[in-house]
This record gives sequence, structure tokens and C-alpha cells, in this order.
Amino acid sequence: MGLGKTLQAIALAYTLLKCSPRSPRQGVVKKVIIVCPATLVGNWEREFKKWLGSHRAKLVIIPASLPVAEQRQLVQDFMHGTVNNVLIIGYELFRKHVTELKTISQPLLIMDEGHRLKSTSGNKTIRALSAINTRKKVLLTGTPVQNDLGEFFAMSDFVNPRMLGDLSTFRRTFEAPISRSRDINATTKEKRLGEARAQELAERTKCFVLRRSNEILLQYLPEKIEQVLFIPLTEMQANIYKALLRSKSIRQCLARGSGGPNDALGKTAQQQSGNACVIQMYHSACVPPPIMSCLLVFLLLTPLPLPSHFCLTSSSVYQLFEEAC
Repeated sequence: MGLGKTLQAIALAYTLLKCSPRSPRQGVVKKVIIVCPATLVGNWEREFKKWLGSHRAKLVIIPASLPVAEQRQLVQDFMHGTVNNVLIIGYELFRKHVTELKTISQPLLIMDEGHRLKSTSGNKTIRALSAINTRKKVLLTGTPVQNDLGEFFAMSDFVNPRMLGDLSTFRRTFEAPISRSRDINATTKEKRLGEARAQELAERTKCFVLRRSNEILLQYLPEKIEQVLFIPLTEMQANIYKALLRSKSIRQCLARGSGGPNDALGKTAQQQSGNACVIQMYHSACVPPPIMSCLLVFLLLTPLPLPSHFCLTSSSVYQLFEEAC
């Protein structure tokens, strides 16, 4: 975050709309589609107006609150109009209107929070985005992806299909040797092979992957200062915490997982899983009461199926809101 991804994407979109190597007066693309989480649609709109004003790029914004008929009319205006050339739309609405949008020829497709496309088995979003008839794709993400080679392949293959071969070939050629070389018991031969394959992978992808780290910002930022604040529980949180302590199931779970300091290696996976669940439940007691109240209302009003292992934490709350949007 804060490395200028949005600004670079806006500059690229405006450049491709206005000029090309063949003609300074005719753009490479006629339409730009920006797909992002619904919560970021307003941010993209503000950034466009901030850097380009309201006259250089005509935006079409489709909020989820609009009736379906009005949403379709805006999509048609964007597709067939000659003035509105930038569409900013959330992932959910994009899936609803992809049937119309896929008829646009060779638009510039920009996908924010691109780590949503990390599934190697595909999902509804990937299938919808793949339906767009274009070779001009830009995927933005502030989440590190190089730690999971399967996710890295999924995103790379979406932007540049078959550049790294198919999934089975990629796993055999790159993922397996690199993963083995990082194992603590890897042999010298395996480490050398893994390093060679990692170097080869970096060489293949550097032509279409632009990485930036916060190191480039360190010279412009003041020294980092961390402060730890201890905030007492509210009355509601304290009551929930005490109720957990008195819970019979919690006490049984703690008793099964108890042992000496050297007993950790002897615990079964079931015991470790139980202890982790207990920790998550105590963590849940620290969810801010306003968020907890909003979640309860949200669950009552939204028919969203919850996973069997769902546990109430701040991160799980935000994830549910994001999925619903």
C-alpha cells in the first residue's frame, strides 16, 4: 500500500486512451474497465478526478444501490457511447453484467485487489473476467504473492496465459523443486536445483511482473515508532470472557490440551486444533462491541451461508462484509 499502484494505473489508462505508437491522436484502446471491490469504487472515482479532473476522462460509476434497470442502462451508455470511456464497477456487479460487457472489443481491463484471482481451480470471478475479449490486462495487488507459488501461477496465467505452461507443468518444473529446496532437510543438490528454478522463474516473469516494496519509501518517511496500548474490556466483553471461562466445553478442551512444557510435540492434531479454537474464542471476546452489533444485524438481514468452522473475530467480520459486497 502507498506505492502508487492506483496512480500508475490511471496514468496508463489515460495514455492508452489518448495516444498510441502509430498515432498521437488515436488511442490504443477506446474503453477502460476497472473492476475492484465495491468498497473501493468511490476511492477510484476520487483518484481519477484528483489526477485527471472531470473533463479528461468521463467516468461511468455503477453503485450497487441502483435498481437493476438503471444499472443496465449505465452499462449500455458505456458500451455504445463515445464520451464515457472509463467504467468503474465492483466485482459482484461485474459478474451480473459480464454478458453485456464481454461484447466490447479489446478494452483495457484493470483489476484491483488482484489476489482475489489466486485460485488455481478457478471461481466465478475468474470465469467472468476471462470472458472479456481483451489481451490488455493489468492486475494490481498489495498482498505478497511470491510466498505461494500456486497462487502466483494463477494470477500470472490469468494476465499472461500459458506463459508458464499449464498448471501440472508449472508444479513439476518450478513449484516442486523450489518448495523442496526450502525444506530444512533439503540436500545440497535439491537446494541448488531450487535456486536455479527460482532464478529461471524470476527471469521469465520480470517482463510482465512489476514488484515494489516499501523500501523505496523509507528515505521519505520518518523513523517508525511503535506504541502498544492496553485497552480494558468493556462490560459486555468482560461478561463474554467470564462466560467462556465458566464454559464446560472450554474447560474440557483446555484439560485435554494441558501438559508439561515438553508435551507439545506429543499433542495430537485434534488437541492442537481444539486449543487453537479456544484461543480464537477468547479473541472473539475482544471484538469491538459496535462491530459485534453490526455483525448480528448483518447476519439477520443477509442470507449468507457461514462455514462450519466460522469463528467471530474482527478479520472474519470484515471478510463477511467483503463477500457480501
